Amino acid sequence: MTAVLRRLSPWSPVESRRLLLLVGVGLLVVAVAWWIVSREAAWNDQTDAMGLAVLGAMVAAYGVTSWLLRARAVCNARRNAMFAVIGDVGPGRTAAPPAVTEEGPAEEVVAHPEQGRYHRPSCALAAGTNWPLVPRATLIDRQPCGVCDP
Repeated sequence: MTAVLRRLSPWSPVESRRLLLLVGVGLLVVAVAWWIVSREAAWNDQTDAMGLAVLGAMVAAYGVTSWLLRARAVCNARRNAMFAVIGDVGPGRTAAPPAVTEEGPAEEVVAHPEQGRYHRPSCALAAGTNWPLVPRATLIDRQPCGVCDP
């Protein structure tokens, strides 16, 4: 299950460690600046440490922002790859007509144990998965894929 979640996550373990490092360093700098400010009574003596706290907050914010933008880029790439398979759909465009197969209904299909659709083994939406091959008759509670029409 962990391997499936890791594959579905838009972040790699390296990017998650980078996030933790940047946010940790940023918060540490803020904590040090807070400690310095707490020891000074005069406003003029506190301004340098407050600038340091702002710098720490900016480092932490940069870490979170870059982490989220990376996820957005990965999700966009996945979406584009999916639309390359099923046809370009968007404003002013229509979906490509589904491929008509001369084959009859598939007797054996692939299906993820926890998802609601089943596919032909040759379906592009199921390509690269290690889903088990199961008899179609056992999947009466699921819907067929709209792309491969098993």
